[in-house]
Amino acid sequence: MRSKRKVAIHNDASRSRIRVLIADDHALILEGLAATIARQDDMEVVAKAVNGRDAVDLWKKHKPDIALLDLRMPKLNGVGATREIRDADVAARVIVHTTFDTDEDIYQAVRAGAKSYLLKDAPSKSY
Repeated sequence: MRSKRKVAIHNDASRSRIRVLIADDHALILEGLAATIARQDDMEVVAKAVNGRDAVDLWKKHKPDIALLDLRMPKLNGVGATREIRDADVAARVIVHTTFDTDEDIYQAVRAGAKSYLLKDAPSKSY
């Protein structure tokens, strides 16, 4: 007797992609992060910003699932941008990325509403 099994059918329409905004004032970092995210099947970059003010404006326009913000940027730093984004939407998810790993920098970012932080020199996983 054959067993009856349910088969799940997955297609692109049934999967939603994680929409990401990236902000960094260094073009190489910005483009490198965008390229890395673009290689992921379940993620897409919806906006890129070169300063904190543009990051806030683009977040309001695109409402991404995640904002990945550099801690140190011109016009508005990552802490200020995080604070403004979270003031606009308390459920917004912000990850701060930085080369600065001092307790005070991390504390300020988390206090502003960042869900996490990523050090720029963290080792990458090979694919």
